[in-house]
Order: sequence, then structure tokens, then C-alpha cells
Amino acid sequence: MLGSARRLARLLCTVALALPLTLAAQESTTPPTRIAVRAARLIDTKAGTVVQNPIVLIEGDKITAVGARLTIPAGVQVIDLGSATLLPGLIDCHTHMTGQPENYYTDLFRRSPIDVAVRAHIYAKRTLLAGFTMVRDVGSEEFIDVALRNAINDGRWWARGCRWPPCRFPLPAATVT
Repeated sequence: MLGSARRLARLLCTVALALPLTLAAQESTTPPTRIAVRAARLIDTKAGTVVQNPIVLIEGDKITAVGARLTIPAGVQVIDLGSATLLPGLIDCHTHMTGQPENYYTDLFRRSPIDVAVRAHIYAKRTLLAGFTMVRDVGSEEFIDVALRNAINDGRWWARGCRWPPCRFPLPAATVT
């Protein structure tokens, strides 16, 4: 009886170890989505110029080419933004993503960390829609900022692609004299 239980335990351990490898192999065989974004203008902050009629080629979650009047490969999904102007994502180095004050006393005395966590994705969405693709959260309670960042990175929130290094510990205020 003890021998069969050990064999069953070994079998379950083998399956448990092999299953993630099998799933990872299946995921890697899916080709990345290919998209071409067309717009009227693109702000090139590195060169300090405005590019007319740009095309941005995207493969998966990586930009592979940017330029004026690039050739769009066959079979690529095209998103035409018309007269829109493209600009690089903005960076905010001092955010409190898990809270945006509404009523000071309610926020302070009546909201639990669970209330804060449930609302945090709303603030992340607002920030991304405002053009910020990189934020640095300067701390929140109960590791809510880390959990939200992980959910975004895992694709569990629609804000996937936003980069977010949480600070975890509040930084002292910088002073200029």
C-alpha cells in the first residue's frame, strides 16, 4: 500500500512539473499579432522633428519599425488614425496609482485596503488614457501597487503594456534651495 502511494505521489509530481513546460511550449508556437498604425504626424523627440505620414509597425508587443511611408507587409492589420498625431508615451515619476483623493475623511477612515485595491485599476486606466505609459508609484499600503502592476504585466487588466516599477517604500521629499 505504501509503495503504490509513493508511485502515485511521484507520478503527480512528474505531471505537476511537466505541465507548465508543456503549456509554455504551446503558447510560444502562436505567432505574434502584426499591426501597422498609420497617422498624419509623429513627434520624433530624439531628432526634434515632426514626421509626416508615419507608419508604425508592431509585432506582438514590440515596435519593429517607425518611419515615413514605410511599406506595410501583406497580412498585417492596419489601423488608420487619420489626422491624429502620434507621440511617445509620457512618464510620470511620482504617482499614487492606488488612490485619487475624493473625500479626505471617507478615504482616511472608512475605506479599507480592499476598497483601495478594488478601485486601483480605474486609476491605472485613467492614467494610461491620459498618455502615460510609464509610471513610478511612490508607495501604497498592503502591496496593492505591486499586485496591480503584476495584474497588468500578466495581461489581467486591459492596461497591459504599461510599464510600472513600484517604489514600495515612500521616498523622502526632495528639496531645492
